Amino acid sequence: MSKALLDVPSVDRIAIAAGRAIDPALAGVLRELRVVWNRALWANGAAELESHRSRGLPLLARARERGAAAGVWASPCGIGLEWDDVRSFSGSIGVHYATQDGRPVVVKAAREPADELAAADLARRLGLSAPALWTLDAAEVAGSPADGSGREVLLVADRVEGFDIRNAPLAGWRLDPSDTAALEALGEIAAFDVAIGNHDRFRSGNTGNLMIAAEGLVAIDNEGSFSPEPAEVWRRFREPDSTAREIGAYFGVDLDAAATRAIATGMGRLASKLEAIAGAPDLDERAARAIRTVLRA
Repeated sequence: MSKALLDVPSVDRIAIAAGRAIDPALAGVLRELRVVWNRALWANGAAELESHRSRGLPLLARARERGAAAGVWASPCGIGLEWDDVRSFSGSIGVHYATQDGRPVVVKAAREPADELAAADLARRLGLSAPALWTLDAAEVAGSPADGSGREVLLVADRVEGFDIRNAPLAGWRLDPSDTAALEALGEIAAFDVAIGNHDRFRSGNTGNLMIAAEGLVAIDNEGSFSPEPAEVWRRFREPDSTAREIGAYFGVDLDAAATRAIATGMGRLASKLEAIAGAPDLDERAARAIRTVLRA
């Protein structure tokens, strides 16, 4: 239901909700909230961010109260692909929000869809949380975000019911440097990025490519090159300090030696998982090559 969009206070979800609100008062509150949330994300320092967040939380409460009433939301028809006319707040390519046969999805004109599909399959085999992916022929999709891009294939993914790290301050979420389980999970994701040659998360500081959801950490936009450098793989797995520093900078926290050990444990666990699936007969050749590089390092 559209009112569930308000369960998670992110800029994108508020924008989708504003587009679906048919009650003028609700739509007005949501538009105002979207402006405040945007200002919060561009705030200069913690004090300014908290000032905007304090202004936004009462608006969110009003929107939730009014959004619980009957007849205030437009509902998707539930057939085919329907665009929400909202592009993601972050990302160089970005995703476009939609519903496909009533299923909340995100759609993007990926540069290398085959690589991303292979990465999603590998993530699933490794037990990492990542959204399901499938493709659509761009020529058959009306209002396609690929229009003008020259790309023939659209990638579609289930919409994650959570918020990305960029939006974490709006939800009041912050990484606990003593949370060993979370740090080990981050180590697994970091090792996965090393294996697939993905630099667009911790290394680039792209806080739009990791999400917090009910199921935990969700790695999205896994568009790797599948060409990891052996020397880089060796260094990353045997010298986890640099990875720990990147993760600390990513979340804006200081990580001590115990936190670094937890990240290293997660990286080692992912390496063991890679070894366990290395001989799978149906493994994509891109993933197989990447795994061989990791295991030789």
